[in-house]
Amino acid sequence: MNWYKQIKLADKKSFIISDLLQRGIDQHLAEQIANWSLSIHKKGASWIARLWANKKIEYPEDEGKLKEKLQLFDNKKQLLPAELRNINNYQSYAQLAQTLEQYVDVESKRQTEKDSTIKGQEVIKQQPPYTVVKITTKEAAAELLRGTNYCVKDPKFWEDYEKKLGKHPYYLVYKNDKIFALVHTPSFQAKDKYDEQFPAKTTVSILEIIFDKRDLVDMPMYAKANITVKAMNNDYDNISPHIKDIFIEECKDYSFYDQIEDDANGSFEVSEAVEAEGWALVQWMEHILITEQPKTFVNIVKQSLFDDKYDRDWIPTFAQKWAKNLLNSGNMPQEWIDRLHHYIINKQFAFIFADDWIDQYFISGNMPRGWLDAINKSILENGHLPQFAMSSKAAKNWAKNLLISGQAPQSWIEGINKMFIDNGIVFDFARDWFIGQLQSGNVPQQWMPQIMSHINEDKPYSSNEIKAAIKQYYETSMQQQEPNNELV
Repeated sequence: MNWYKQIKLADKKSFIISDLLQRGIDQHLAEQIANWSLSIHKKGASWIARLWANKKIEYPEDEGKLKEKLQLFDNKKQLLPAELRNINNYQSYAQLAQTLEQYVDVESKRQTEKDSTIKGQEVIKQQPPYTVVKITTKEAAAELLRGTNYCVKDPKFWEDYEKKLGKHPYYLVYKNDKIFALVHTPSFQAKDKYDEQFPAKTTVSILEIIFDKRDLVDMPMYAKANITVKAMNNDYDNISPHIKDIFIEECKDYSFYDQIEDDANGSFEVSEAVEAEGWALVQWMEHILITEQPKTFVNIVKQSLFDDKYDRDWIPTFAQKWAKNLLNSGNMPQEWIDRLHHYIINKQFAFIFADDWIDQYFISGNMPRGWLDAINKSILENGHLPQFAMSSKAAKNWAKNLLISGQAPQSWIEGINKMFIDNGIVFDFARDWFIGQLQSGNVPQQWMPQIMSHINEDKPYSSNEIKAAIKQYYETSMQQQEPNNELV
């Protein structure tokens, strides 16, 4: 690789890392995702990282299918309309896969015979136009799901699901002899052939095609789908107590409400309809927590705060409003408040519901010593405020004023300098100080490579104020270097 390509690659990596840091991703993980994205597809690395940040793809599970589709995209790009040749125009992996199928015809037209002799498949229902095949082995899945985007067509992922959830069948639904849906009840998934989740109303219909009524009565997946349909219509009063109890009981498994969070946040390539349904379900759960405070829901919050084995630095979205009210009203248990301090001091992290509480410390300037140590460490090592302060306007103003007034520790200057020298990045809290240095001409020589890089190339991760200040500094410096040719 020549020097120019190396510079461009390093620049792209810096851009990806900067974008992820601005989204609240920690430095180590941001670097991991940047390297992973670049290893898959150098030109599309920013697109891959953005999909991951928006929870449209999984790391590292989706690496194989991304490489496959992006290679096909590169090879067949000229067959696409001009407006579809830019990878950044695709909002999801599913959109890319559908476009390639439409214009490139990547899917095999061969329909797998449902009466194949491969062990592990059984036709359990024929209800025209639907046929349901029960799949119980990875070999049968590899054969029947060929030509689809289902990850379990790969034996490795079939085995991964078995390890996580135990041995359970998949149900493949054909409609008019074409693959229509794949259902896996333990993971609450009902997906089309592009591996995209169906809306709840369709999921209810599919489950009613596959299963008898007596099998659906106590099925958590069916309960969730039914509640979601009613939640979409704000029809809370007509949710039966039995279905509600099944749902709440299932919430004892944290992976269950994790998936609800994923849907609400538009994760893993869900459609806008499924995202809206996820949010409606979250709002119903929020309503239940505030009005009824079921023990299971309260325990979820406590578990999120105290149980380190889940390595989860958040509480569910449905509990944010309840926890915020509890904290701001002074009714939160002291042990919970002590835990918030623990996260800030030891993990440099804070929960979203605590933002007003945190702001008050920065406004008063009366912060615990442990908070200051965490801030100093983060700025020295990473050039930016720690996560618990990064999203706080009060924290940014506090840090900005310390820098401008000259009261900031020297370690802050060292960390900010290092971030700019290594990556060309200046974070918001340090922007005014950085611009002041440029305007005063007090510029370290080590800044010059990044300053010249800003002059010669557009840096999308730098603010307009930073770009303008660098340009002004450069032009002033050039004028001062021009010889005076006036005759005396």
